[in-house]
Amino acid sequence: MALNLPGPTGAAAIASRSDLRAPGQGEARHDALIAGKLAEVLSGRRHRHDAGASEDQLLALERKAFQALIRTDKTLARIEHTLETGRPLRN
Repeated sequence: MALNLPGPTGAAAIASRSDLRAPGQGEARHDALIAGKLAEVLSGRRHRHDAGASEDQLLALERKAFQALIRTDKTLARIEHTLETGRPLRN
């Protein structure tokens, strides 16, 4: 089943949202990186919106985004902190 996704314009719109701001701190750079990766996956990245994307293509995008994020020190710190304390880390 092909899913119709917004493509590059949708990715830009999602990535530009500022919903990840911590109260009184502004947007953390790592939050912006995560938002960008989410935008790539949710929008279908470079797939044209009228071409559609398969579930396998979206899973591949998700895997690629996760692999890129898990290599960063800040992502690892967030995971470790959450496992230790049960609370999210905003770094």
